[in-house]
Amino acid sequence: MKAEKQFVEKLNKAMIEDFVAVNKKRNPIAKNLAKDMKALQYVIGQYSIFPKNIVSFLEFAKNKAKEMNWKNVEEEIIRNMGEELGSKSNGITHYDLLVNGVKEELGLDISNIQISESTKNFIESMKSILSNKNPYYIMGATYALEDSAVPELALVVEWVSHLFIEITGKPIQDKTLKFFFDMHLGVWEPGHEEGLRNTVFEKISSEEDRDNFEAGFREVLKTMDFWWNGLYNEASQN
Repeated sequence: MKAEKQFVEKLNKAMIEDFVAVNKKRNPIAKNLAKDMKALQYVIGQYSIFPKNIVSFLEFAKNKAKEMNWKNVEEEIIRNMGEELGSKSNGITHYDLLVNGVKEELGLDISNIQISESTKNFIESMKSILSNKNPYYIMGATYALEDSAVPELALVVEWVSHLFIEITGKPIQDKTLKFFFDMHLGVWEPGHEEGLRNTVFEKISSEEDRDNFEAGFREVLKTMDFWWNGLYNEASQN
């Protein structure tokens, strides 16, 4: 347990210190465009494509867990996918919660936005990473998605809150978007991180396993950095 705790601390430290994606002070949008309403609308629209694709990402990990006969891991990922698809939100997918909330509460339709070059590259890169042959690499990559979710959403909710004030003159209201962020930040994402950690870490039995896990973890954060820097460049020119 001590070794596991130290490993998680190492990964969390790397996530904040070695990468910019979920670092509040270094994320390029947070650093340069946090009050640019036009840019934030663009970024939120592109960001929504991430939750739209998350189940397809998790499918890779689920299939690898099944191939390895890692029953507990497979069951946890299936539970996670179920939540993304609405098992704890009255059958409404998490993507639809976000898109519907943005439309109903901010008057912005992001349901059919055109995918940008940087977002397209991000989605394709993620699928390539998750197609790796090594199961520990894939689980490390999947864990990066779950471990980074809370700090990432903490950035996004700040930007949405800025849009709320600018568009409606009020703080974020106790409706769909508040439910979306409150549940992700307080319940769903912490549960996904903990569930995956508790099941996958049981399977790590060697230094090589650990190294492959960390390599997958880092590759996802590197890919996220490319995405956020790309979104910054696109939003700046938009």
